[in-house]
Amino acid sequence: QAGLSKQASKFFTMGSLASTQRQQQSAAETSSAPTASPQSVLVAVDGSLHSQQALEWFHGRPDVDIVLLHAAGLSLCFGAPTAVVPSAADVDLALEDTRMRVARLRQAMLARCDSLAVRCRFRFVESLNPGAAIVAAAEAEKAALVVVGIRGLGNVRRTLLGSVSNYVISHCRVPVLIVPLQNGQQPAG
Repeated sequence: QAGLSKQASKFFTMGSLASTQRQQQSAAETSSAPTASPQSVLVAVDGSLHSQQALEWFHGRPDVDIVLLHAAGLSLCFGAPTAVVPSAADVDLALEDTRMRVARLRQAMLARCDSLAVRCRFRFVESLNPGAAIVAAAEAEKAALVVVGIRGLGNVRRTLLGSVSNYVISHCRVPVLIVPLQNGQQPAG
């Protein structure tokens, strides 16, 4: 039944995207403007295989401006309800580590965009809730579509940890495309 649910979710997501594309195509055909500007698409990235596949979905689509969004924050352990308060030095080290990881991800993702001949820019948002950050960024960027990869967490882990893709699908006001792991790829965790 879980497989059927995933297939139905994929079908409805794709159906929503196709419907939106038909509406936009119809509006473009009736418009008197000679050329349409590229649409903005938000692609959530975190350096994982599933986010790489989400970006690669746009290979050969010159009509799209891609905003690569990475949402991350300090480790949740800093917010844990314990009697141990992290020192200023520990927080500074964690911030520097986050900055370095984001810089490496930015460089790698922009290089990948160049190799795919995809027009894109990178945006970082500090947030401990990636789903909410993606939804807010989609609105701020006026994205026509949000694309997220799916990590393939099992039902128990997804229930306990939550799912960024489920959050985005439930809260985003524009169509959401979920790019599943390709055949033969193993789910995370």
